[in-house]
Amino acid sequence: MKPAIALASAAQESVQKATKQVVEVAPGNLDAATKGASEVTEAADQSVEKAAKTAKQ
Repeated sequence: MKPAIALASAAQESVQKATKQVVEVAPGNLDAATKGASEVTEAADQSVEKAAKTAKQ
C-alpha cells in the first residue's frame, strides 16, 4: 500500500510541476507572438505607404 501512495504522490508532483511550467511559459510565447505580429504589420504598412507614394509619382 505504501509504494502505491508514494507512486501516486510522485505522479501528482510531476503533474503539478509540468502545469506550473506551462503556465510560466505560455505568457512568454504570447508576448513573442504578439511582438512578431506587430512587426509584420508595421512592415506591411510601410510597404503599402511606399507603394502608394510610388504610384502617385
